Amino acid sequence: MFTAMPINLRLDFDSQLVNYILNAQHGKKIAVILNEFGEEIGVERAMINEGEGGALVEEWVELANGCICCTVKHSLVQALEQLIQRKERLDHILLETTGLANPAPLASVLWLDDQLESAVKLDSIVTVSFILR
Repeated sequence: MFTAMPINLRLDFDSQLVNYILNAQHGKKIAVILNEFGEEIGVERAMINEGEGGALVEEWVELANGCICCTVKHSLVQALEQLIQRKERLDHILLETTGLANPAPLASVLWLDDQLESAVKLDSIVTVSFILR
């Protein structure tokens, strides 16, 4: 029986949670698709790779210099298609973008392409925010 690859869409202002997820001992093989732009390019990847015990990231894709819901939408679809071809090596896809992103257009990207529509399922949309005291 075919099982669609679960995708977790995370809108975040900080990478501490993704760092925790990738360093935790849960036994899952997680692909990370990260939308970064400006001065932030490469910062999270460097932090993850230097994580405690050397985080094991099966696949890492950076979509740089553009909003994932408009400028780099085509790159996102291509990245997802490439990951789906290696689905036997993955348990989950984590799609992380800035906390300023609108989740509706991002979720709709998953149904832009016939191959993706049957191969992935949107598992959750999580927004992480800060509370200043």
